[in-house]
Amino acid sequence: MQLPKDSRNEQLETISVNKLRSLFPVDKFILKKEDVDNGVDFRGEIKKDGLKYGFGFTVQLKSSESIDKNKDGSYSKSIDVSNIEYLINNAQPAYYCFYENKGEQFYYLNLFEFIKDINERKPEWADQKTVKIRFRNILNSDAVEKIYTEILHEGNQKRRQSQFLTNQNHNLNRDYKFVIDEKGNGYSDIENILFIEEKGFYLNQSFNWKEVIEIHEKISETSFKSPTYHLTVAIAYYNIGNYFKSRLAIRNAEKNSSEIAPILIPHLKFYKLELDKIFGFSEEINYKNILSSPDIDDSLKNHLKLDEIVQLKYSMYSDENFQSLEFEEGIEAFLMQPNLERRFNLMAHLEITTYFADQLICLIPKLSRLNGFSLIEEKFQRINKAFTEIQREQLEVSNESDVYILALRHFKFLIHFNTVAVYAFQVKKSDSYWKKIEKLVLTSLDFFNKIRHLENQLFALQTLLEFYLLMDDIEEEKSIRNQLLIFKTEIDIPYYQDKINFILTGGTFVENVKKDFSSFQEEFEEIKKMKAELEALDKSDSFTKPKKEGLTIELFPVGHFYVPNDKLNLFFYDIVKITDRELIDHIVWMGSKVIPVLNILIPDIKNEGRGEGMVENRGILNYQNMYRIRKQLFEFEIKRVKINFPNF
Repeated sequence: MQLPKDSRNEQLETISVNKLRSLFPVDKFILKKEDVDNGVDFRGEIKKDGLKYGFGFTVQLKSSESIDKNKDGSYSKSIDVSNIEYLINNAQPAYYCFYENKGEQFYYLNLFEFIKDINERKPEWADQKTVKIRFRNILNSDAVEKIYTEILHEGNQKRRQSQFLTNQNHNLNRDYKFVIDEKGNGYSDIENILFIEEKGFYLNQSFNWKEVIEIHEKISETSFKSPTYHLTVAIAYYNIGNYFKSRLAIRNAEKNSSEIAPILIPHLKFYKLELDKIFGFSEEINYKNILSSPDIDDSLKNHLKLDEIVQLKYSMYSDENFQSLEFEEGIEAFLMQPNLERRFNLMAHLEITTYFADQLICLIPKLSRLNGFSLIEEKFQRINKAFTEIQREQLEVSNESDVYILALRHFKFLIHFNTVAVYAFQVKKSDSYWKKIEKLVLTSLDFFNKIRHLENQLFALQTLLEFYLLMDDIEEEKSIRNQLLIFKTEIDIPYYQDKINFILTGGTFVENVKKDFSSFQEEFEEIKKMKAELEALDKSDSFTKPKKEGLTIELFPVGHFYVPNDKLNLFFYDIVKITDRELIDHIVWMGSKVIPVLNILIPDIKNEGRGEGMVENRGILNYQNMYRIRKQLFEFEIKRVKINFPNF
């Protein structure tokens, strides 16, 4: 009897089909076997909550009796390119499934993931007859659940696209659009506009300005947007430093500001004032009107409070000890506020640390004269540690912009401190130390260039300029100066042009230290010359014995001298230049009982005594005054005397 023969391939196909069906739960999937093999073995749909959604997908099944594994544990199969093209044309999620009979195991591959991968590896693949695909992912219950989620997501996206296109036929007067991103997610203008209006302000408060802008830039320019939408976008653009677009959005928000919620009006006023200042429409900003608003929220209130406190810092430069008690007390009170947001806490700590850093730089000359080198080192280490601790906390908050601002302030302090160390103390750091600093500053500049934050772009360029000035790297210095000139040309805003002009004409700390040091070197050489002359003069001058008919006086720091009565007027009026008769009489009266003292480092002597001793020597003028007096004493033969103190 002649009958059809059974074949192992048919058996394997039946086994693989039956086993494949069992992997897909019937409450979630409908699998339909294709009768005609056009490159698809199954067409499927998904169900959810007992409803048939109609979201489709296709499956192409392969099997093998025996196949060797690749070295990485995967299995390779050749697939006709025509089959891949056919599945793509179905415009549905598609999956290749492979049954390995020996191990009784299914593997699968998402078609779209395969296409993405092969496009990157071999862009010309579509010109071939076949391509090899590798099966790595095991098809188990977890994988089936993942497939279900992918199909549901893709189906919803396709439905939204279809619905949008249908609705768009009824909105021909509006330029709404539907955007599909690189992940295949689709968004309509209407959805994005509503998202920014409802969630945008919260995103701004959470420092997610880039997210607001990314969504905004997907939306058609001609689509209708509310004043609240424009204000939200203005705030986002302002905080990444794109002041041009921020000002445009603020103007759009102002057109119908009556439609903005009262709690947002102070924000509108604040950002308008800030932009007016940047674009040169106002010199000063008065925040009192905003702060007095009953609808102002805590975030904006703290921002304005901190700005006001920071302005108090600059009074330190008119204080002898470079201290601003108002600023210190203001920051302390600000930090004591209950429930202060973490970001404002970190901002306040950054301001107080920057204040102490600037204070130390200003105090170094004074502390050096007092031999306070250990104190300088102690203060430096404390400030350096404070910057590092704030940065560690900021990284936890994950606000990139604040992290890079802190980094630049920290680097600026290190550059300024080391500038003084190099020129005043001849102390140099290693090349590796400076390479690390350079890399971090360049990273900060790249970040602010990327988000186009003008203020911090300029801050980073200025910091780099100072760095290369310190390093005496002429080529890199020229490069940064050129970048500043380009910046000035491109950013036609008086606020920034004035800043750039100041920087380019020698307005950097490092340049001024270099000039001061050059001047100091000249002064040092002059002092050295005067000192040698005075030493030679002391050797040639003779001592005398004091008499009762005259005044024995100590002229600090050059020694004791005897002034005869007939030369007292000459001594006081012409040599030490004291014209106060009461002070002269007081010194002469003291001379009858003890030896009075005058500190001749002081050009304008007002009191008897040493004053602050050698601390009075604050530069070339003080030394020149002492030099002049000593020479005149020699010329007018007012002689030194030797004083023998008991117990010495």
